[in-house]
Amino acid sequence: MLKAERKNILLLIGIKLALTLPFINSFPIDLDEPFSIFHAQKSLPELFELFRNENNPPLHFLLLHGWEKLFGTDLFAVRSLSLVFSILTIPALFLLARIYLTRIPAYAILLLFLFSDFHHYHSMEARTYSLLVLLFTLTALVISRILLENKKERKYFVLLGVLNILLFYTHYISLFVFASELILVLLFLKELHLKYLVITCMIALAGILPWMGILFDRTSTITSGGTWVPEAAVSELYGFINKFLNNRATSAVLILSAGLTIYLSRKTIRKFISVNHSRIIILLVLFAVPFSLAFILSVTSDFRFFLDRYLFFLTIPLFLLIVGLFDDHSFHSKFLFLPFFITYLISFNLKPDNNRDGDQLARTVRTLKPDKILIAPGYYQLTFLYHYDRVLFENYRAVEMKRTNSIFVVETGMGIESTLLTGGTIILINAGLDFTEPNNTLEQYIALRKEKISITKFKGGYTVSEWQ
Repeated sequence: MLKAERKNILLLIGIKLALTLPFINSFPIDLDEPFSIFHAQKSLPELFELFRNENNPPLHFLLLHGWEKLFGTDLFAVRSLSLVFSILTIPALFLLARIYLTRIPAYAILLLFLFSDFHHYHSMEARTYSLLVLLFTLTALVISRILLENKKERKYFVLLGVLNILLFYTHYISLFVFASELILVLLFLKELHLKYLVITCMIALAGILPWMGILFDRTSTITSGGTWVPEAAVSELYGFINKFLNNRATSAVLILSAGLTIYLSRKTIRKFISVNHSRIIILLVLFAVPFSLAFILSVTSDFRFFLDRYLFFLTIPLFLLIVGLFDDHSFHSKFLFLPFFITYLISFNLKPDNNRDGDQLARTVRTLKPDKILIAPGYYQLTFLYHYDRVLFENYRAVEMKRTNSIFVVETGMGIESTLLTGGTIILINAGLDFTEPNNTLEQYIALRKEKISITKFKGGYTVSEWQ
């Protein structure tokens, strides 16, 4: 990387920080974040016991565990790890883009990354997805150097094997990435050294095989018990593309601009394709194989991976394909790129929102000063504790042993202990009972013994009701 390029990369990292740091606290810890933050506090033996019954691989938990040991569980502390991964993606993505594009379009790729709603939001969420994007980008970079820059040295194949291990332990969606790698091996087999391919496979298998027993146990659990992920719909095939490009307006402008470019530059595009067909094939395989496999499995089986947050790492090859279409050095192709790019920037949501306000909910409960707090469904307990009583949240053993003072988890009215309804004021936090128990027998049961005197509504359809 040239000195001027390094300066530009640092400038773009500065832009990334300017876009994220003012808003990293703009939405509360909620949804899946409390689960990761809570369990990452545990000792390593306790964490590995958790993984036996957990659908997520361990790498992000382990990294977050070390991060929390250093910086604690405050909102900025736990989210800053994802921001670090996102920042590291910037130079990796530039190196990848320079293999496929000239210098200016490579910077355009970085701007698409910086102003992507998905990448912006998940760079500020204490979950595994920004790590997945970084590792996928690095994997695509190594693959591209091997296949397109004739980097056939052993170290690249060793590095590819290590990256595959890290991908696997980051998210099981990596299995679809492995499928795309297999297809690329078959397509470019004549250009590869079989000995080095064996080295890559041996390294990857040595790292992955010790975990396969746990993976098979989790797949059998899904097969017998099902999954919360809904079956994929055909409309999501283009719906996800709309989301990857921030909204449907951007997709519509892209289709129009791309159509005009193809029509006006058909001769140069044909020449471009003939010269760069290997590059195009690699990007298409890296994007289309995981995308289509996730959809097919989600339609035909209980293994449903077709979720936008599972797949938005595929924006990396998608961005490269889009910008590459306009990179034929003609004036009108670059001019036609501008409407898409401007629409994309305009559609960017600078201040993300997870449509939850658990911090306000906790403050409301605190002002009511109840004798008992009932939380339903139980999975909301960690979110509530994070905002209501951080000291108790960090005492994870007490929480798991249900030593939570006046805070109790309940699920339905059937089997609820009558002692929970004795005494003075009771607060019921309804965090989605309509989803887990449509009949809502819990409130019906409480209403037989208590009188509801107030109810406060919060984002996501959650409510806090007060009973005496």
